[in-house]
Amino acid sequence: MLVQIFIGTALICVTIFTTLGFGDVIISKDWRLMSGMIAANGFLLFSLATAFLIDSLVLIRDAQQAKPDHSD
Repeated sequence: MLVQIFIGTALICVTIFTTLGFGDVIISKDWRLMSGMIAANGFLLFSLATAFLIDSLVLIRDAQQAKPDHSD
C-alpha cells in the first residue's frame, strides 16, 4: 500500500515538475495551487540549467580560441 502511494506521488511530482501535465492523474482541489508552484519551479530550474550549459560552452570555446597553437 505504501509503495503504491509513493509511486503515485512520484508520478505526480515528475509530471508536474516537468510541466508536461498529462492529465492521467488528477489531484484534489486542495493541492492544485501547489502543483502550479511546482511547475513554475521546474520551468525556472530548466531555464537556469540551460543558461548554465550555454555559459559553460561559451567559456570552453573562449578558452580554446585563446590557447596559442604550438603545432610545428
